[in-house]
Amino acid sequence: MNTFRPIILGLACAALVGCEDHTSSHAAPQPVLAIPASLAQYQPGAEVTGEVKARVQSELSFRTGGRVRERRVDVGSLVRAGEVLMRIDDTEQRADVDSARAGLRSAQATVKQKALAFERYKTLLKSRAIAQSTYDGAREALTTAQGSLEVAQASLETALDALSHTELKADADGVITSRSVEAGQVVSAAQPALTLARDGPRDASFDVFEAFFLPGRPTREVEVAPVGDRARTARGNIREVSPVIDTDTGTIRVKVALPQEAQWSLGTSVVGEFHS
Repeated sequence: MNTFRPIILGLACAALVGCEDHTSSHAAPQPVLAIPASLAQYQPGAEVTGEVKARVQSELSFRTGGRVRERRVDVGSLVRAGEVLMRIDDTEQRADVDSARAGLRSAQATVKQKALAFERYKTLLKSRAIAQSTYDGAREALTTAQGSLEVAQASLETALDALSHTELKADADGVITSRSVEAGQVVSAAQPALTLARDGPRDASFDVFEAFFLPGRPTREVEVAPVGDRARTARGNIREVSPVIDTDTGTIRVKVALPQEAQWSLGTSVVGEFHS
């Protein structure tokens, strides 16, 4: 009888331990925020560095060849339309002008002389003092002299025009962005001498990798900001996409029209964010 008492007491203790509340050992429930899933179109983007450029740029060149005698501007110079920027030696052109003027004076004197002779023969013909053939000859001589006068006038205009070509003038208000020739250099006609960025609207010019255009044309809007001040973001529109791919870099030139409030200085480095 005494042998079973310890066994009974052990079983009773085990039963009491099994009845203990174990809920206190579990962690407290945590709040969960559930967001429903939805389909959205993925828009790949590209961030490209570019430069602010004038929308219209002019390659200025002389219309005649010669040695550059004077250079009056440099890169960064502000110029006005009609302002003389460079001159080439005009010794030959001035000599041509002087010769043309002398020829014009001679032609004018000849016309005056032939006109007086014609009027005199006209009077003599009325009094039958000369033959009709003599009168006709005087009239023909006057006509020939008048034709020579017109040629002399045209020659002078041509010489003056050639003289004006020895001056390189700005064709619009703007700023000089590049220079290709220097004083003392011999240039040929139509050889680029200066690049003029005209005042007016400006573009942000970017070289974008060709692969970005393969999925499709990017959106028209591009976010543009100066590299040094990313907070000054402006929204521009793609104005031009070059059809030519740069084979060396695999990029395409893209021009973005900047809004009026983002007419940053020429040459400003900018960042453009493109989306397709």
